Amino acid sequence: MKLILVSTLLTVSSLCADAQNTNASANPAPSFDSSSRAEAQRNNTFADLGLSFGSGMPGVSATYNRKLTKRFGIGLGAQGYFYPGIDRFRKPIERFIPAPYADLRWYRGVGKGQMFTFIDVGVNLYLGFDAYVSSVVEHSNGLYSGLGIGYYRPVNKAGLSPYLSLKLVSDTYKSTQTYMGHESSSVSLDATIVLSAGLRF
Repeated sequence: MKLILVSTLLTVSSLCADAQNTNASANPAPSFDSSSRAEAQRNNTFADLGLSFGSGMPGVSATYNRKLTKRFGIGLGAQGYFYPGIDRFRKPIERFIPAPYADLRWYRGVGKGQMFTFIDVGVNLYLGFDAYVSSVVEHSNGLYSGLGIGYYRPVNKAGLSPYLSLKLVSDTYKSTQTYMGHESSSVSLDATIVLSAGLRF
């Protein structure tokens, strides 16, 4: 009788183990780490501090870019840099000009990191002045554009990556001068090169 009971228990245990193995095979656990890494590679946030060669003063930028393909992504960002200018009293000043922008970015693997090139187009938000022989003309806002190249290299599995970039940023604007009843307009371009260091995450 004891032998029959022991044999029955062993049979039941074996059947339960087989059922658990079959269920595990039919419903494998999702690979959270691999899916998280793949998503992290698609979503890229760049934040940096930069130095303008034109003014010798710092600026900042932050950009979110999502990869649509392995090598191309689109995004949005905001930046602020100092541009040389004048005030209404003809005094030279450095103007801090913020600009929201759209971002197009191309990626290419180089070694253990990624090289990226980018084009930004947006609006510089400010109130500025142009000096002429007989007057100072007020103008506001302008077309912001940026063109640059950079490189980042991940330092952990989450994708945290220090990077360097070099970019040309510009402000294109129109001002109108009125003198003795005559009105004249001009389009001006201010540009500077910026070296930036930051983190991608």
